[in-house]
Amino acid sequence: MSDSGRRPARTPPLTRREVVDRLTARLGLSAREAGLILDDFLEIIAARLEEGAAASLRGLGRFDTALSPARVARNPRTGAEAQAPARRRAVFALSRTLREEMKKNLASEPEND
Repeated sequence: MSDSGRRPARTPPLTRREVVDRLTARLGLSAREAGLILDDFLEIIAARLEEGAAASLRGLGRFDTALSPARVARNPRTGAEAQAPARRRAVFALSRTLREEMKKNLASEPEND
């Protein structure tokens, strides 16, 4: 962050289309084939999470689930309390390698004022 407290401009998120385009260019696949591979990959990760199991990808990170306990929630409009049930949510943790690489890249970026 700069001294003014503003966040630096963010890069737009990577889209499914961009991933398919990159797979097509790098592997010489058709867009349909690359899309099917990406869909299968995402289905495999989702299935692991639905089973309550983790999926680790060396160099990227770990997809896992975590239990959020039941809690008392409050309706912001009315202030009425309601019981929010416990739920399982998906979480992602960066690999140590990627985290350290990101720290190095962040430290080497010039500050935008």
